[in-house]
Amino acid sequence: MELLRGLPLLLQQYKALFMKNLILSWRHKRSTFLQLFSSLFFIFLIFCIQRAIEARFASSTSFENVFDPKPVVSPPIPPCEDKYYVNLPCFDFVWSGNDSARIGTIVSQILANNPGRPIPSSKVKSFRTSDEVDEWLFNDPMRCPGALHFVERNATVISYGIQTNSTP
Repeated sequence: MELLRGLPLLLQQYKALFMKNLILSWRHKRSTFLQLFSSLFFIFLIFCIQRAIEARFASSTSFENVFDPKPVVSPPIPPCEDKYYVNLPCFDFVWSGNDSARIGTIVSQILANNPGRPIPSSKVKSFRTSDEVDEWLFNDPMRCPGALHFVERNATVISYGIQTNSTP
């Protein structure tokens, strides 16, 4: 076999390597088949998993836009005496952020507009900060089901957080 120079040499080497790989592929048919079709198999597997997830959540609105949602009724805050594990006397909820008159107004509206029954102010306890709430929950375990934490960010923004009571 004569060695060539330049582009003909490149074509000669390419043809020789191609024939070598073709012969090796013919000898090892199983591994060649796996290499060629494993990617298609995994794409098909991912497609099947996606279809299964979509079928599972078909009744959910997780994967679709809801342009006209049905209104959801907010459940009332139940009396603390209705809870299974509670120490008496108990509070329906405690809240932090009593530095602000606006937050105090919000809490009084929550008390007055609780669906089913107004919450008496004797069943609610207020604190200045969330750290004080944490300390009270730790020192008086199982006296209330949860806490509301209000923070007045500025004149137009009041943020809040809900804390469930997990004291033993």
